[in-house]
Amino acid sequence: APAVDEAPAVQEAPAPKPVNTEKKPGEITINGIKVSAPVYDTEIPEAPHRKSVSEAFVMPDDPIMDRPAPKAVPEPVKVQSAPAPVQSQPKKIPEKTPSVITINGIKVSAPIVDALPEDEEQPAYSSKMPEKGVNTSAAGKNDDTGESAFDLSNLFDAPAPEAPKKPEIKQTIQFQAAQTKTIARELELEHDFSVMKILRDKLNDSYKTLAKMIVDADHMYAEFDSNTKHILIDGNNRGHIFSEKEFGEKSVANFAKNGYNVYLKEYKKNEIFNMLYEYRRHGIQDLVLDETEKWVIISTDTVFDMFDGREREFVKISVTNPELMFSMTTLSQKMQFKTDKPNRREEINALRKMMIRNFTSARYIMPIRKDENGQPQPITKDGKDGIRYVLVFSDEFEMRNEFGDKLGGVADYRVLSYRDIIREFTVQPNTTVVLNYGALSFKFTDQNCDLINKVISQ
Repeated sequence: APAVDEAPAVQEAPAPKPVNTEKKPGEITINGIKVSAPVYDTEIPEAPHRKSVSEAFVMPDDPIMDRPAPKAVPEPVKVQSAPAPVQSQPKKIPEKTPSVITINGIKVSAPIVDALPEDEEQPAYSSKMPEKGVNTSAAGKNDDTGESAFDLSNLFDAPAPEAPKKPEIKQTIQFQAAQTKTIARELELEHDFSVMKILRDKLNDSYKTLAKMIVDADHMYAEFDSNTKHILIDGNNRGHIFSEKEFGEKSVANFAKNGYNVYLKEYKKNEIFNMLYEYRRHGIQDLVLDETEKWVIISTDTVFDMFDGREREFVKISVTNPELMFSMTTLSQKMQFKTDKPNRREEINALRKMMIRNFTSARYIMPIRKDENGQPQPITKDGKDGIRYVLVFSDEFEMRNEFGDKLGGVADYRVLSYRDIIREFTVQPNTTVVLNYGALSFKFTDQNCDLINKVISQ
């Protein structure tokens, strides 16, 4: 029989290489902390459900344990109102306790920190949103709506803390007078023409402000002569007014030391025009404000212009004689004032001549009353000497001193000149015309008229 070839021997498959599962000790670093962990001599068998280590990482040469661990999502923290400040304490060293962590399915032991060190200063607000029901508003009330109580409008709409206010300077007449005087002094010392123009404009504005404050004041005081009952005119032909009574009382005391009797007259808010008109009708150009304090000189016209046409509301008769009233008042007061001036006599003679010339150029108001038959007649007064005095006045205010503010009993008036008086009344027997019947008056007697004629003829 033919020989039967023997079947080739079946080669046995090589036995799989045994996996060395023997673990060797080793060290890995996690977040800067060295820990002990087992390592393998051979590669870890690939699992069918995941990629190999070389495919999973871009750089297969890097140890897998050097990869940073994924960041854990922090749990929401409840935000509460900022605690009250406490005294700083030394930081506590956090304690480390062993624990087990898992990295790519491998459990390793590593120390972790139980608690982070507390900061010395904690912020008043947290950027994390609080949980529902937790109220962080300034009012500190619970929010029952279920919505977040962290209201940003409380932060942005809340008014900023007010800065401390500077003490306000009371804008008084004295304060404005001091400012005006300071500007005037700067103008006197300045030599630059451009700067002088600026200071001059600034000074004019300051004077106007001061004049407005005088007109709108609640009260003012004027100094009067006790003998003539007219405003006081000082040696420099100026009047004296005061913003406060105590300032005027000091001035009165100073005059009393020199043997001169003066007094204060108060003017209320609605009477200040009358005060200023007294100086205007007496021909006073300048007023000394608060002489005993930080005084300043202001023009009468500057103050009077602040009335802006209101003069018509107070004065119905426009006839005035400021030059005549100035010379009569000044002459009478200077003759009574005791002074050691060597030229006193010459000064008085000059004032007397001025007054006489003013008599001839003045215009006089003669009030008229109707008699029983309705005929206009001049108002007269009977003197003790049997003389009938025909009344004439230099201005409306002098008429008010006699008949009152409403000019009771005066039906009308005539305006006369000096020649009219001589022609109409000096020829009547036992009749004399008297100017401003009262404390400061002048009688047009035959003797006085001859003196006037003699002076004006020179």
